[in-house]
Amino acid sequence: MIPVNHQLLALAGIFLLLTGLISWVWEAALVGYVDVFLGAALFQIIC
Repeated sequence: MIPVNHQLLALAGIFLLLTGLISWVWEAALVGYVDVFLGAALFQIIC
């Protein structure tokens, strides 16, 4: 049961890593400004 969980965690980690890289590329190319705007808004709310 432990090895299976470790395999699932490893697959999940790889999946998140790949999707994270893909989403980062898409954000950099298309909607990076949206993240900047949201980040600035959150920064103003927090501070």
